Amino acid sequence: MKKMAMAMKPIQKIEQDKLNAKYRIRKTQTVNGQEREITHYIYFVKVLGNWKIAQY
Repeated sequence: MKKMAMAMKPIQKIEQDKLNAKYRIRKTQTVNGQEREITHYIYFVKVLGNWKIAQY
């Protein structure tokens, strides 16, 4: 888990409005001996004043 977390770069905000937000996390992964950067998107929704993860 620690090795996986160390491969991740800081989370970056892509866009946000009053009720929705989109962020991304990039990480370096070795595939077939080559390093590649993989991007994961995280979508948040505001529910009763609190931000919740809607999709990862």
